[in-house]
Amino acid sequence: MTFETIDVGLASSHSVDVMVAAAKAAEAADYGTLWLAELYYARGLIATATAVALATKRIKIGYGIISPFARHPGVIATETATLDEISKGRMICGMGIAQIAVDRQGFIGPRPAVSLKEAVEMLRTLFAGKNLVYDGQFYKFTPPGSPIFFKPYRPSIPIHLGVMGEKSLQMAGRLADGVLLGMFSTPGMARWAKSQIEIGLSQVGRRWEDFAYRSYVTFSVDKNARKAKDLVRPLLAAYLSEGVSTSATNADSPRWKYSGVTADELLAVKAEVGKYWRDNREKAGQAIPISFIDKMIVAGEPDECRERIARYGEAGVKIPVPYHVWGEDPAAAIKLAAREVFAEWLPRATKPRRARKKAGR
Repeated sequence: MTFETIDVGLASSHSVDVMVAAAKAAEAADYGTLWLAELYYARGLIATATAVALATKRIKIGYGIISPFARHPGVIATETATLDEISKGRMICGMGIAQIAVDRQGFIGPRPAVSLKEAVEMLRTLFAGKNLVYDGQFYKFTPPGSPIFFKPYRPSIPIHLGVMGEKSLQMAGRLADGVLLGMFSTPGMARWAKSQIEIGLSQVGRRWEDFAYRSYVTFSVDKNARKAKDLVRPLLAAYLSEGVSTSATNADSPRWKYSGVTADELLAVKAEVGKYWRDNREKAGQAIPISFIDKMIVAGEPDECRERIARYGEAGVKIPVPYHVWGEDPAAAIKLAAREVFAEWLPRATKPRRARKKAGR
């Protein structure tokens, strides 16, 4: 089992300076892509991606993810094409509903399989430098339409969809360049999602070999395993309390149905967290059993993380994206992970500095 590469995911809860430092560390270790997740309402995705693009030279930069409900697809296309120009062709447009933004901004019934299909079609037209006129169920671009008013750096910027549902995954197989599964995805979820993507690919005669399959892997590494696991407690508690999102901990969601966590187990842990969330958030986090953490998150010392991340490859994931919980110093954790968890998939991480210089790198 092998991976094509390893990517890095960062949430916009970090300062821009921290994210730029992490991007530089990831580039130095030859991670493939830095995926920037936009937390509503933390630091803005476009501004952060611009800072990263200007501070790096090789690493690809992905939206992980951008919502066509928070920004109109025409705006997404223009911003992405501009960033592709700034980064000299390093952008990947990761797009999804972002249910948190949808809920808070009052959108009803976003229907991902329909709205994302429309958004992809609009972006493809604009990236290609063509004039866009569009009359969809969700999105309009009225006559006489418009192209992007500059020549895009590339006529086709890769589009990944951040989707989790059956219809959406099949649609992604038909239309997208890749999929980026969301946080708390497990090997069981990844295996099921692959089967749905393959249905979509087969419907239009596409090959699995030509499709980029990524998954966020909620991740925490430290030489002290207990410390690594404790670092994920605040994040898990925030979601289990439903203080961040109600959809993310819906027992009927595929991410839970295929995770190995039973509905009763999920509801029991949510109830324990809920007892303490309002008055004592530290205690709410401590209420989560280690066994539950280990089912949902790759957390521990390097050998444990390496063994558990490999299971995503066995489930069909081509590129895992360790995400979110990098501790107090993300750049240091990214370097540690490159050396001691991902070295076999990141050759530069183990290549002596002198050899790198000799090779002209």
